[in-house]
Amino acid sequence: MVWRYFILLLVLLPTTSRASAGDEPLLAVLDFDSPDDSASLDGRQLLTDAFRSVVIETVGERFKVLTRETMTELIPPSGAECFLNKCAAEIGRMLQASHVIAGSVRRLEGQWVLTVEAYLTNGGRALGTKQLIAAGQLKLIEQIEKQGGTLVRSWLKLDPVAAPVAAPAPVRPTPREVQPPVASPPPLRVMRVERAEEAAPLDEEPPVRVVRVERAAPRIDDRAVPAVPVVREERDEREERATPVPVAPPERPREPTAAPRCLRGMVLITGGTFEMGSDAGDADERPVHRVSLSTFCLDRTEAVDDTGLPVVNVTWQQAQTACQRRGGRLPTEAEWEFAARGTAGRPYPWGRAEPTRKLAVYCELRPWNYEQCKSDFAPLVPGSAPAGVSAAGVQDLAGNVWEWVQDCYEVSYPADPARDPRVSTPGCTRHGLRGGSYLNAPPDIRAANRFFGDLSYRRGSIGYRCAADPVR
Repeated sequence: MVWRYFILLLVLLPTTSRASAGDEPLLAVLDFDSPDDSASLDGRQLLTDAFRSVVIETVGERFKVLTRETMTELIPPSGAECFLNKCAAEIGRMLQASHVIAGSVRRLEGQWVLTVEAYLTNGGRALGTKQLIAAGQLKLIEQIEKQGGTLVRSWLKLDPVAAPVAAPAPVRPTPREVQPPVASPPPLRVMRVERAEEAAPLDEEPPVRVVRVERAAPRIDDRAVPAVPVVREERDEREERATPVPVAPPERPREPTAAPRCLRGMVLITGGTFEMGSDAGDADERPVHRVSLSTFCLDRTEAVDDTGLPVVNVTWQQAQTACQRRGGRLPTEAEWEFAARGTAGRPYPWGRAEPTRKLAVYCELRPWNYEQCKSDFAPLVPGSAPAGVSAAGVQDLAGNVWEWVQDCYEVSYPADPARDPRVSTPGCTRHGLRGGSYLNAPPDIRAANRFFGDLSYRRGSIGYRCAADPVR
């Protein structure tokens, strides 16, 4: 996620400028950003002030929470851009704050989405991330007031200290079990060797040496066990040289393996390994982690109705049921992103070039305005931006309509590598959406961008495409 925060002039500020802070550690709540300019400056500052008030109420006795005026006085804005984790840590160091809280606001499909993150200034380590979603700005402020205090206490480790746990009672040592004696294998001892003749013609039967070998009698508890004679047959080297090597009969030709096939309208996506997620995107796109996928099939286009336009206004369950009727399913989030990015990790399905109308169906307005986009743009027939096709031949993975995926939505990825991951949480109420729509700006149609909806969520900009396992 690109954050337009105050960028510091690389000049050390005098320590005396913060003398008023006393011995209390400093905590900075930075003004929330809007990466796609969907939220106005006044709206963002209103949300920032609401969150800062909760922070002061929660930790005001332990931290000195810096005001916006103080930070603006100490750090003049420069208008540049940088990534949140780097900026937050740098700003915290220059403010001599021990902790920094930052966030971003987006308006998507009429909803307000606030992503808040807390950082430890020393080293820039993330302490926690949380997304709050509401149908309006005032509703979002209500969520901040209800949940903000709990979030801050958990991030700053200010929960009440648990009572000490009593030390466990000493365990009496139990007598060691006595293992039955085991006889060690005795060494071999040659008793008698009958030698073959020294020389023999090569056309005669090769000489054979018969060797009689006995094992020395093993002993268990000082009792001898009778030796067991072992007789083996040995041939000398001439046998191996003279004996013809048998030739195996020719194998029957194997039946040709049938190529994997997909359902009608699907393309085959050859499996592979890629880096899923993005360090340059929203908090829910992290951490970047390695994922390996088996070969799968994916619809070439979004599902369409009788007019040829994308099917929209569908819930997750309706989309899943429609795919199952075809003998398929919704794609997993990992499959969807792999189809869009490939092993090369492209930011967009077509590559690294910024979107144009030839590459994707999206809202081109600058500054972005949801109501204006809704009035001026609409979904188009799939394939209307043919230059934006992915390397595998899949159309409209960026823009046009959002697409449901199979997985439950989680606010962050697991860090460990995964094989064919499927996120299925018991009682799941939120599922992932991918690809952006005709209402979104370029940052929201990136291949790594994520969104979600609950079980009843449906919009005129939400559709789906199906996936399936190949038939062999």
